Amino acid sequence: MKPILRLSASLTTPSRHLTGLSLSLQSQGYIEAGAGCYIGEPTPEELIAAAEVEKSALNTAANAVMAPIQDGVDLDIATDEESKRYTEWRRYRVLLSRVNIATAPDITLPYKPE
Repeated sequence: MKPILRLSASLTTPSRHLTGLSLSLQSQGYIEAGAGCYIGEPTPEELIAAAEVEKSALNTAANAVMAPIQDGVDLDIATDEESKRYTEWRRYRVLLSRVNIATAPDITLPYKPE
């Protein structure tokens, strides 16, 4: 009997590819989330739903980083470094918005700024 893999609350994947519930879950054939356990390969719909959750979480995180920097830019008090960082995060957010989750699990995420 294969061990049951458990998902943590974090949706961040260690790889550059968004894999829905992760390649390890696919390769093991198990998915466990909360109280429910599903045995078998994830369906395309489940992969797309997981990709949407991941994309939304990344966008929310980007917005949280950008908000205070944007205040400095809007008030014309941002440093050169803050302005550069703001532009990098804006580029990331645009590229993230272009990610097509319908191709899950074969999705490549843009590089996240430091």
